[in-house]
Amino acid sequence: TALALALQLLVLGLHVVAPWRLAGLPSGPAAGPPDTTGGAATVQERRRLWALVATPLLLAAAIAGLLAWGMGYTKFGRTVRAAAVNPSMVGALGINTTMLYAAVFALGAMLAGAAGALSAPIRSVVPGAGVSILIESFIVTVIGGLGSIPGAIIAGLLVGGFESVLQQYRGVTERDMYVMLLLFVF
Repeated sequence: TALALALQLLVLGLHVVAPWRLAGLPSGPAAGPPDTTGGAATVQERRRLWALVATPLLLAAAIAGLLAWGMGYTKFGRTVRAAAVNPSMVGALGINTTMLYAAVFALGAMLAGAAGALSAPIRSVVPGAGVSILIESFIVTVIGGLGSIPGAIIAGLLVGGFESVLQQYRGVTERDMYVMLLLFVF
């Protein structure tokens, strides 16, 4: 757990220090997604905008539910959870833990790709776009507890709701500051 936390902080630091320079692009974030409503949206445009936001949210909820079911009720999920607790015992039972770790890594990479694809219509896609997501995921991990899927879901909803409410009344910088203060509250 300490190694995982250290690696997450290292990746976060690398993304904060030089995301655009490593890619060879000019520094600075790109503008956010364009305003598709033009100030005054028609009913049809509002429906399209709602679908643009609701579809990724529903797909993400379905993926989270499928992941929770798979980790709790399948042989693969039970094996992964057992290997997380006692890898030497799982290896002694004849399961190739190296292949199991590779499969879990591949599953995590697929989930990261799905998250990027689902967030692309809502957020801007530029090098270093994951910095804010990394910070938010770190905060969600701390609040929800490392290794707790229900805790991560509840903490994600808490942080997301907190950000949405603050964005209505404060600027983006103050919103991010208050979200980071959640770490000290929890």
